[in-house]
Order: sequence, then C-alpha cells, then structure tokens
Amino acid sequence: MELASEQHEDKKWLAESFGAITYAQRVGTSRVFFVTRRNLNKPGAPWQFDHKISLHDPNKHGQIEVYVLKDKRVGGVRYLG
Repeated sequence: MELASEQHEDKKWLAESFGAITYAQRVGTSRVFFVTRRNLNKPGAPWQFDHKISLHDPNKHGQIEVYVLKDKRVGGVRYLG
C-alpha cells in the first residue's frame, strides 16, 4: 500500500485496493494472486484483466508488476527483482 501511495499518488484507488485484499495464492516464487483465476477473463469470472502498473521497492523486492482488473482491484503481483 505504501509503495502504491508514494509512486502513484494520482491513483488513490490503487492503495485502497491493496488494503482490501482478503485472499492470496502464491504461484511459484515470483507471483501472488489476490483474486481467483478460475475461468480467467471469461464472462462472469472474477478475474477480468485490464492492465499492469509497475512499482519499485528499493529495499526488498525490486521491480514489481501489479495486475489491475477491470473493476480496479489488484488481481495479483509479480516480483521481477
């Protein structure tokens, strides 16, 4: 949430979306999903991908790719290092 607030001040919804996360599923070593990917992008599915946003964590994870869904929820993250 802090990185999103600092690096994307114009996208207040981004930090709020991180704060609303109630589910997490780690996939491999670099990805964590916060919304089920069942029926990915199909009509009625919870996961409807829209775009990616980049964050940079200088202390721990390096570059982070944030998957944003059409309803402005954070669907997941990918740690790029």
